[in-house]
Amino acid sequence: MIRYTILAALLSCFLFAGEINLLDAQRGGVKLQWKLESFKVQSGEKYSKVEFPGGSGLYAVGKPSIPSQQAFIEVPQGATIRVRILNATNEIVELEKPLAPAQEPQIDTVGEEKLVRTFHMDRDAYGSDELFPANSVEIAYDGIMRGRRLALVRFNPCQYIAKTRELVVHKNIEVAIDFEGGSRTLANTDGEMDAIAKGLVLNYQPARNTKNISTYLILTTPELQKHAQSFAQWKNQKGLQTKIEVLSSRASSQEIRATIKKHYPEVAFVTLIGGHNLIPLSKDNANRHPLGEENCKILGLKDASVPSDLYYSCLEGDDYYPDVYIGRIPARNQQEADLLMQRIENYQRKPPRGDWQKRFLLCGEFQYQYSKKNVAERLFCETAFTIHHSLNKFYTFPERTIGAGSSGLGHLEYFFRTTAQDDPAKPGTYRDRIRDEQGPVVGCRMPQEWTKNIVSSVEARENTLKFWEEGAFLVQHRDHGSITGWGKPPVHKRDVTALKNGDKLPVLFSINCLTGQMDYSSDCFVEAALKNPNGGAVSALGSTRVSYSWWNDRLCDGFYTCLYGTEVYDCLDTGVQLPAKHSFSKKLGVVLNFGKMYLALNYPSNPFGTAYDYTETEFYLFHCIGDPEMQIWTGTLQDQQVAQKRSKDSLALQVSNKNTRKAIANATVCLYGENTQIVVKTDAQGNCTLPTTAKGTFTLTITGENLYPYQTQVTID
Repeated sequence: MIRYTILAALLSCFLFAGEINLLDAQRGGVKLQWKLESFKVQSGEKYSKVEFPGGSGLYAVGKPSIPSQQAFIEVPQGATIRVRILNATNEIVELEKPLAPAQEPQIDTVGEEKLVRTFHMDRDAYGSDELFPANSVEIAYDGIMRGRRLALVRFNPCQYIAKTRELVVHKNIEVAIDFEGGSRTLANTDGEMDAIAKGLVLNYQPARNTKNISTYLILTTPELQKHAQSFAQWKNQKGLQTKIEVLSSRASSQEIRATIKKHYPEVAFVTLIGGHNLIPLSKDNANRHPLGEENCKILGLKDASVPSDLYYSCLEGDDYYPDVYIGRIPARNQQEADLLMQRIENYQRKPPRGDWQKRFLLCGEFQYQYSKKNVAERLFCETAFTIHHSLNKFYTFPERTIGAGSSGLGHLEYFFRTTAQDDPAKPGTYRDRIRDEQGPVVGCRMPQEWTKNIVSSVEARENTLKFWEEGAFLVQHRDHGSITGWGKPPVHKRDVTALKNGDKLPVLFSINCLTGQMDYSSDCFVEAALKNPNGGAVSALGSTRVSYSWWNDRLCDGFYTCLYGTEVYDCLDTGVQLPAKHSFSKKLGVVLNFGKMYLALNYPSNPFGTAYDYTETEFYLFHCIGDPEMQIWTGTLQDQQVAQKRSKDSLALQVSNKNTRKAIANATVCLYGENTQIVVKTDAQGNCTLPTTAKGTFTLTITGENLYPYQTQVTID
């Protein structure tokens, strides 16, 4: 065993991330290996901090802040999980100063400065001569996601003895995770959440129960029933088996969940058509906001409850992993239902032509440190840079839409969030390297071509609204928020109500606090954007209550990883590892659920005795406000050319790009009519065959990712 001392002025720099490898996967368990090439210890005035790329904090508030890294594995239903360490190599680092205690995370709401922050230190933990965490490998969480039992395996490569200030660092761990008893089978479910499992589960196996047709369930009220029926017709035509349940007036959340559960596990997508006045957000979950009653009231909230639709999607087990994709169309009356439903259907069925699908509105804030006005205090600016850096070769982005206060303007150099040596208790930048045209940037200095986007809040607001009104496929905001608007740029709901972008409607990612509070007495910011009859947005992801910095940035990472994959999207943290690198889905509900599970993987549940689980709170906070099955258009849509060849009992199709003549693979083809619904996928050559034993006139619909929908009538004699 190697032993050495870290002095106050020494920084031991990391070169590589922690790495988790799947060595073996059998019916009786898996073998995993953890490898750590190097790490970083940073010493400040009072405390030390240890980091490695890919590591996420345990956030046991008041206890030593130590990074961990996690992996999802699938476990047979009913099995007992046993963890066995097979081999380990470690060294001991003697710290001159104690590790900093983890503090409550910062929130993303306008007005957070009103809250009084208390410094937390668990005196018992800091007087202990036992290892913390106690185990180098453990099961952090065990839940069910649509028939798949997922165990979150946590590697704790750094364990700390607070009394002696000794840090035990594991450079290599080989571990066996044994499955004892149970069903002995994995993936005994359908393929509806394979996109998430394939992207995040180390020992992923394809679902055993495949099916061609997904079930789509609509829940609504008597006054909005006719709108549901029209919408269901379109969903049936595009290849979904759609069912409608009309709820009784004032149905309780328990009745709503029971209604959904009777259709499970067949149902995959659930849409609630009705505002909170018609269909309540549930308060039946035991989750209370970590801020507590008093702080919530300081911020203008009635209490610390977290009203959420997540309760309706958790149908298996006692966990908070969703089992269906759920969304809400927040119509409070028939007029709003008319508008919202028609916009969503038009977006999918008849999207407008033009270059707006290649325009990406990215906006946020450069929130600077009080002591260093050119250094970011949060990750808002870094998240925006990461998105821009990854996707700028595909899209047109606006310039000068990152707002800053007056003291944050006019600096020659700007820096992303760094872990200041005098304050290692605060989280630092995710990146261990930032590059610009001159190569690696020392000290997380922002590339010069990016800093030109940092402007006054007034100018950022003007540029944001102008770009939005000219059309964009997606609007991304990452900063503070309130029920009625964004912090910076200071875009208010009256601004989005006045937009005139017509039918060039973006999807809105409003990743902040409160802008999705659908149970507010009047429309929240997101609802105002969706209900603008002259423009605004078509659907959104947003939070119903106060949400958390760093958690929200990881959530964004998950959204864009789902949309583009790590082959295209360069994650905030260079150490994040996923089993697959390609894109996973462009359906809005899938993007949301993927993002949440990605968050769980990187900011895991906390088993160390603190009062709240911030990750669980984030699961309850963020909602799909719109249609969860809706494909987000992420590029210029391909026009389809369809060749038909009929025989006595079949219809053969060849689908290709109308302009390039290239075959279109994996398009969904549906032949729909009275008592008939046939759904198939095109193969790699764009071919498919539909059996046609029935006679009559049918609607033929072909849809897919970034495909302009094709629809025609087919008569079969």
